[in-house]
Amino acid sequence: GYVLEFDGDFNAILGRILTVLIAVMVGSWVVGAMGHGAAGRTFSGVTLHRNQLGFLLGLLILISLFELRFRFRWPHVLGCLAAAGLLVYIDSKSAIISIAFTTLVLFVISARRWKVSLGLLALGIVVFITVLPSPKMDNFALWVGRDPTFTSRTEIWADSVKLAADQPVTGYGYNAVWSAHENRFRRDRNAPGPQCAHAHNAWIGWVLQLGLGGLAIYVLFLGVLLARALALARDPTDSLTGIPLAIQAMCL
Repeated sequence: GYVLEFDGDFNAILGRILTVLIAVMVGSWVVGAMGHGAAGRTFSGVTLHRNQLGFLLGLLILISLFELRFRFRWPHVLGCLAAAGLLVYIDSKSAIISIAFTTLVLFVISARRWKVSLGLLALGIVVFITVLPSPKMDNFALWVGRDPTFTSRTEIWADSVKLAADQPVTGYGYNAVWSAHENRFRRDRNAPGPQCAHAHNAWIGWVLQLGLGGLAIYVLFLGVLLARALALARDPTDSLTGIPLAIQAMCL
């Protein structure tokens, strides 16, 4: 709707999106001040789930950072800081990790020596994965009141992988694993892990529903889209198209 309304004016489109996101953030704060906006033990503001609110806050942060790359403006800085503070307050680990990683990728792909930055990023990821199973990480997790995996989802992942191994090629059908009439986890009395409504992992979820073939098609789709977006974003002859495609590549 914004694209049609503003005839592709990217600055006007981003400005309106930022206005909506700031309204969501301020509205969530007002709802919280009135004693509402809590879902269970967590704060979800005007949304139904803290991860949904976290996604919107992350989008506000990323678009503001993208705008700051072109022109320094204090409202964008204040919006970033306020959104980051509320993001930490709602304690959405999924959103915090995703936004931190995506922000890092944004600066890597937009840097002049992006190949060097990308290499350093890859090295950091390898080092992080290497030290992840160490006792120090376990102690840190316990210190912040979490289990060593930080999410308590490894049992669900293990059960999902076992279930996918029984029908790996085609999967069980779209949304058939957790539907009300055919919940495979509830039917399997020997499942060692907890009964759950989804795999808490998009990649495992695709394998369960559509098999390895469906996962391959999904990865191919994302890969082609990402490659195309990066190619056009770096095309100096088409800067107008490249700007929104750079955001698209970053979000992927």
